[in-house]
Amino acid sequence: MTVADAISQARGEIVGRSRLSRILVIRQKAGQTGQYTYINVDYVRFIRKGDIAQNIELQAGDLVWVPETNTPDFQQIAAITNVGFILDRVGAGLF
Repeated sequence: MTVADAISQARGEIVGRSRLSRILVIRQKAGQTGQYTYINVDYVRFIRKGDIAQNIELQAGDLVWVPETNTPDFQQIAAITNVGFILDRVGAGLF
């Protein structure tokens, strides 16, 4: 199984939330309990430029961590703002 296979089995990225350029594969060092190797994977380079070195072969026990993007989710912000506006209006007796 490769990183691409793992992402596919996890149903792909969460659009607007997944930071596929900063994936981290965490692998326990052979025979060293509690010692890990951290492998950086830029999945975007694999997809856009065909850099197959970014689609590493996973080993049993590997953990694939996809961090969250720093880009704000404007739809989520708008939804929260709208709920806050409605709650404010309800509290003021305007609804």
